[in-house]
Amino acid sequence: MSREWDGPGPGAPPGGAAGASALAELAVCEGFSQIAAFAARWAATAAGADAVLLFTPDAAQAGFVCAGAWGEGTAKALRRAVPRDRGLTGELMRDRSAVLLAKDRITGSDDPLLKTLPPGTEACLLLPVLRDRAVAAIAALFFRRVPESGPVLARALPFLEAVVPALAKAREAERKASGMLQAIERLTSLFDLSKAFGSTIDLPDLDRLIVQKAADFCGCEAASLWFLDGDAGEVALAVTAINPNYDVAQPPLSVGGAVVADVLAGGVVRHNSLAEDDPIRTADPAYPVHSLLAVPLIENDAPFGVLVLANKRGRRPEFSEGDEELLLDLARQAVRALHNARQYEAEKKVEELDALLTVSREITSTLDLDKVMHSIVNSTAALIRFRKAATVPLHEHTGYEHILVLAGE
Repeated sequence: MSREWDGPGPGAPPGGAAGASALAELAVCEGFSQIAAFAARWAATAAGADAVLLFTPDAAQAGFVCAGAWGEGTAKALRRAVPRDRGLTGELMRDRSAVLLAKDRITGSDDPLLKTLPPGTEACLLLPVLRDRAVAAIAALFFRRVPESGPVLARALPFLEAVVPALAKAREAERKASGMLQAIERLTSLFDLSKAFGSTIDLPDLDRLIVQKAADFCGCEAASLWFLDGDAGEVALAVTAINPNYDVAQPPLSVGGAVVADVLAGGVVRHNSLAEDDPIRTADPAYPVHSLLAVPLIENDAPFGVLVLANKRGRRPEFSEGDEELLLDLARQAVRALHNARQYEAEKKVEELDALLTVSREITSTLDLDKVMHSIVNSTAALIRFRKAATVPLHEHTGYEHILVLAGE
């Protein structure tokens, strides 16, 4: 049950003066980061702790992230993510009660919550803070002397329960602002993609552009484009691109060959933290795949190709739902561009065949050499772009009667 907080404990001004000071400071905090830093510092003051790490739910993935820190040696823990279903975090989520750990329990621990220990730490109090019956924050309070957990909880818990709503409100405001920014960036990216894909109708150039843009937009090391030959029932690699923003010691010839069939049959495939013996990871011993995202290229409700990304980079080297949505949007743009390029190629071939047919008819319809040469020159315009053309008679010793000369544009 939430209790009213009227000021922190040892070392703070008496009565409600400290509470008033804290509220005044909270009123001028701007944004989630400032409020989290404020909460960590005042929680330490309320509890008489030597250092505090404050973890809040991670908006990007299922877990908690260190949003606020106070005390010597705690700054490096900021933005550290911890899983919610393992280790001490899992215990706190399950039991929803504070845990006091002595030095022998925390020294040498590999638990993410205890990865950062301030100098001289003798004890740690892990305190889950509830809101609407759910764990809304976890405070790790570090002490150089083992405290009595009862009085510490009586001072720190009411403060943290009082500040959690402000943290939640600030997080929601940041989430909305971030969502709008991401929407703007996504629209801008799609507009840039549309312009880039529309800049060429040459199929090999377009294939290379698609994989290069995919690797760049999603922040991964490598990308491959695969096409399905419907008649033969086989899949062929079109092109592989390496992201120039990252150093890749052993660039792969292709990525994703092991999942192409699965994508064609079932849709999107997304894997993160692949096991050492996973066939996807070991497909190319020189280039182990740690994470992979693959989407189908679909036209008229039928898949005809697969776009595969490998090895996500960045602060969180895992492919997210946002990456999946972006790649699906890119794939739709790519399908339209490929359709236009293939249609142009087909129309071009029809023109070429028509020109060849015209020349063949002219040659077989008359014995007039001048008329035949004139027809050849005019019909060639449908096959090769030129400014001027002429036929030149040659001497008998050359082995040829005439030669066709074209002048470039």
